[in-house]
Amino acid sequence: MLVLIKLMLFWQAHVNLAGGTDKEAAKLALEYVSRIEQNPCSGGTEETLDLNVNHTEWETYIQPAILTANFITSVILENNGSLDYFTDAMFFSLVRNIVNSHATLFGACIAIEPEIYSKYSLFAPYAYRKNGILFAHDISLSYTYQDNKTVWYFDLKNRVWENATRTVSKTKYRSGNTSLPGKEMVFLSAKLEDGHWTKPYFDCGGGNIWMVTYASPIFSLDLTGRPKFQGKASVDIELTNIDINQCDIDTRHSYSDFDVFRGTHRCPSTTEVI
Repeated sequence: MLVLIKLMLFWQAHVNLAGGTDKEAAKLALEYVSRIEQNPCSGGTEETLDLNVNHTEWETYIQPAILTANFITSVILENNGSLDYFTDAMFFSLVRNIVNSHATLFGACIAIEPEIYSKYSLFAPYAYRKNGILFAHDISLSYTYQDNKTVWYFDLKNRVWENATRTVSKTKYRSGNTSLPGKEMVFLSAKLEDGHWTKPYFDCGGGNIWMVTYASPIFSLDLTGRPKFQGKASVDIELTNIDINQCDIDTRHSYSDFDVFRGTHRCPSTTEVI
């Protein structure tokens, strides 16, 4: 993966350096990768590779993030706009369960807006798998995820959610052996297309690897009944062992679910691979 990232960065630097030589571009690219992977980082997700990815083959792996986001939304709506019904342990249980849902997933995170969980001003429980062990911690202690450099949060927070999907629900709860009258509520739910895919980035302070993330929004309703962004649930897919092969698809060969960079090159049509 390191070699492939270096090749990609060589190409990117070569394109962006007006008048620069191939040697200068390669030198800058190699220095960039070396700095990111070897030096201590300060926390954040701003180190991003400008690569296009076809995520279609990964859609089956991201459903746990969507389901978790919608579950948390329902808890907020049923508890007067608050997540104080939860405990820290419940949040961490959710992200651990997401990671355990599929061996392909490297990590999972829930990050929420201030005041929705009154125990903390910022809270982002994160779980990830490494060397067969499941680790978990609060990444809000590593960096401020609400700034505009956090690729898996900023995009969702700044969207307009006026048209978020609404569903009317009528539920009959029980009291002892008695069924209570039906309670009608309006629920909000996120769909696959509501989520955000990041470009490949180095996650400093979370998994400390190159990855891509899919994030699904969490909602509440404001005082006027409009959808309000309250956080996200996300899954991470590690790129360490995935080839960044941007060549066009050759129907004479078979490819795996992780060969998602195929056909994303920006080379002229006359370019040949030797």
